[in-house]
Amino acid sequence: NLAVKKYEKEYEKCYKTTLLQDPELEGRLVINFIISAEGKITSAKVLRTTIDNTTLESCIVGITKKIEFPKPKGGGIVIVNYPFVFRPVRK
Repeated sequence: NLAVKKYEKEYEKCYKTTLLQDPELEGRLVINFIISAEGKITSAKVLRTTIDNTTLESCIVGITKKIEFPKPKGGGIVIVNYPFVFRPVRK
């Protein structure tokens, strides 16, 4: 999604900052969020995670709450489960 992609660098910064404390941190994180009829996020939370790192999870949720989406066609709300996969770059 283009709206999420716009924040890619911020998501990456969350991960890189967390890697400084845990260089082996990797896994999958699914964020559940609700987009209102106005295109704003009304709720965002961790749905599933294999990462189990509250610092990274909180950072990702915080960024997700800032995203503005196009208004949903036909009005109403949209419920999204969005996956993130994090892996350190290994040389």
